[in-house]
Amino acid sequence: AGIGGLLAGTLLQEKYSIKIFERGIIGGRFRNLPYKGFQLSTGAFHALPHGSTGFTAEILNKAHIPYNIVDGDPWGTFLIDGKQYRFKNLYSFLSYMEKFKVSKVLFDMKFKKGDETPSGEYLNDKLKNDTVNRVVKAFCGFGMSIDPDDIPTRSFFSVVRSLYKYGGPGTIVGGCSALTNSLVKGKNIIKKRVKEIVIENNEVKGIIDSEDNFYEDSIVISDIGIKGTVKLTGKKHFPSGYLKKINNLKEAEGIKINIATRESIIDHNGVLITCDTERVEGLNQVTNVDPSLAPKGYHLIMSHQTLRSSNIKKEIDLGLEDIEKIFGDKDYEILLVQTFRNGFPVNRAVSGDDFDQKTPIKGLYLVGDSAKKETMEVDGISKGVLELYETLTSNI
Repeated sequence: AGIGGLLAGTLLQEKYSIKIFERGIIGGRFRNLPYKGFQLSTGAFHALPHGSTGFTAEILNKAHIPYNIVDGDPWGTFLIDGKQYRFKNLYSFLSYMEKFKVSKVLFDMKFKKGDETPSGEYLNDKLKNDTVNRVVKAFCGFGMSIDPDDIPTRSFFSVVRSLYKYGGPGTIVGGCSALTNSLVKGKNIIKKRVKEIVIENNEVKGIIDSEDNFYEDSIVISDIGIKGTVKLTGKKHFPSGYLKKINNLKEAEGIKINIATRESIIDHNGVLITCDTERVEGLNQVTNVDPSLAPKGYHLIMSHQTLRSSNIKKEIDLGLEDIEKIFGDKDYEILLVQTFRNGFPVNRAVSGDDFDQKTPIKGLYLVGDSAKKETMEVDGISKGVLELYETLTSNI
């Protein structure tokens, strides 16, 4: 019962009788993590990629779930050579001809579907501008934990279109748990581990829990990722091509550094994309919106960086060096460093590798971070949930 499972249960409970199974923490990587008086998180940044106008907010509105999301104004700024710039000011780094080329690229992103061409390759072919490359690399790293060379233009263009259409990030007042706790209310949650998804004649028949209790049902929605789902059903039920795609699946991995400071380093409630660092790709200062997420007199800042090697200590050290560079002579304290990899990644599928909600098995569906749609992170998960809702309710 991560955020995807809770959102799916919230939408579908008006049409179906819902049981949610969770052996551990409800909300998964979308919960507050109290630490030294601060409200850190188990994963997400106490924010939604498209704030109050995105797909998660659409689900909350449909289900009449109350929420308080403060949209970023501005959405964000870009730290380049020690100075912060808004998006429109980035044009100052471009020549007249480069401005024309950027306009053409933005037109492509807004109105064309893209293809399998790596986005980094596409941009180098169209622009060959170092500042643009740094901005895009930092944006992809912070927003999706991926390098531009690893995301196809079909996915990157879709993310850009979503930003134009739905806007930028918004901070959740009360943090992730404020949203998760609202979604939990009224749910039938069974605190047991699912041991097996029972399949007969390529159809779902139900599940078996850790105490060997059988729950008969014709629909199972899995929020544990495609690899975990296949483990519960058995590989024999899936075609070889589907299994091959699973074997080739790349997870998005990253490191989050949680920082306490008495001095503000971000003067707005959006995100700061860092374009001249070795590892850190962006930060947010959530206490600009909700001071209760930190003890009185403190700010809580969270940074993110894509995990770029298997040497975890080296990656953390490079991130800490970036933090020191960003903060300069300001005092700060490192509260906690969190690494997201292996069984607990940023996303179980990198953008562009996500699976469809419908699996080859009748009645078995996916939601969550290996079945995202159209845009980034939680709002991508929510878009997938909305599509699944339409699939399951269209004939009711």
